[in-house]
Amino acid sequence: RFSGPQEVDLHFRPETGDLVEYELLPTKLCSAGWAVAKVLGHSDCLWHLHSPERGERSELAGEVLMPLSRLRPSVTRNICGLQREEVFVQNNLLSENASTCFRRIESLAVGLQGGQESPELLRIRQVGLEPKVLAVGTSKAVQRAKLLIPSMLHHHRKGKALEDACQKREDALAQRSMKKIREGWDRN
Repeated sequence: RFSGPQEVDLHFRPETGDLVEYELLPTKLCSAGWAVAKVLGHSDCLWHLHSPERGERSELAGEVLMPLSRLRPSVTRNICGLQREEVFVQNNLLSENASTCFRRIESLAVGLQGGQESPELLRIRQVGLEPKVLAVGTSKAVQRAKLLIPSMLHHHRKGKALEDACQKREDALAQRSMKKIREGWDRN
């Protein structure tokens, strides 16, 4: 996923074979962003796109239809040479909200590139319910991500445990306060 300014190019009309970025809307588990895709074709109002990081299960798995308003020119001219790595992690490190940790790892791994001309790409996601994480991107970004994933998930899990403990304490304090208020009302 990529973030960037919302500049509108009035002359932008991608043709078959062009690389574009399409807008990903935010979900409960993922923040908004942009993903790279190749244009397979288009009608007057919809563009048929294929995302290179998908397409494992069927021919249509990585294909989407997008209106022009949710497309922008790709800053990446070459999508070849992407590497795909599976990283096995301890099952107890993965949680339903690990995607926020994955976005942080993507930012760190790509942010460490040090002013190179060609931008690095990286996308990390959990593979089903299995204890493994899939990283797709340029080779250096994937290698950095492989090093960061276990430690970042471990720290994310520790932070989540602390957050849960704080919430549990707040709930207990609220219950105690309500009990004292009720006892005060009963005395009157």
